[in-house]
Amino acid sequence: MIPGKTLVRVALLACTLMFSQVSLADPVRCSPGYQDSTCTPALSNAPQAQPQCPNSAGWTTAAGSTWIGSRWTPPTCNYQAEPTCPPGTTASAAPVWNGASWVGLSCQPSIPPTDPLTICTAQLSGFQYSQASLDAYAANEISISAPGPFKQTDGWQNWSSVGWHNPGYPGSITGYPNDTAYYSDVTGPGYMEGQACRAQNAYISFCMVNAAGNVDFLGVYVNGTNNGQCNH
Repeated sequence: MIPGKTLVRVALLACTLMFSQVSLADPVRCSPGYQDSTCTPALSNAPQAQPQCPNSAGWTTAAGSTWIGSRWTPPTCNYQAEPTCPPGTTASAAPVWNGASWVGLSCQPSIPPTDPLTICTAQLSGFQYSQASLDAYAANEISISAPGPFKQTDGWQNWSSVGWHNPGYPGSITGYPNDTAYYSDVTGPGYMEGQACRAQNAYISFCMVNAAGNVDFLGVYVNGTNNGQCNH
């Protein structure tokens, strides 16, 4: 039988040997204080913001992005272009984006540009001499029986296209020398010129159109032939 003191000495010796083996064991590789060039440092990334579709007019999200463990998948985005009116129409109300679609576009038929000669014809159909104009003619021995109406006998022609015409004549009598002059033969109220034997009703109308295509002036002038004096 082993005495008690001897047993205590044996236990102490065993513990000493055991702790000595632990202290002499190899350290854990790449632990703090035991690192070399083969050890890879721990890496971490900043949080990745979830990608979104543009937050501007016309854009919608068909499918959102998804986190797949290491990154976000890109979202599926759709774009709707701002609608416009079809040819031949103009917008009377602009479209508005409501977050999902364009709404509110209103179109109406476009007003075609008016041919200036159409305006000339319309003005001529309602033309009448003022009393001042009748008095001015009378002062030059031309007595016009009525202020109107007047009627075209042919279409409008460009004055400059007729070679024998004085090119500056329409501008000088209308006050629009830089406009394009169109003329038309017309008939109207009878008039007596000087000591003429019979009345006449031939007139000429000038329609002055500027470079922008707008009518600046329309006038009507007597255009008869001198009949001479009647025999008494």
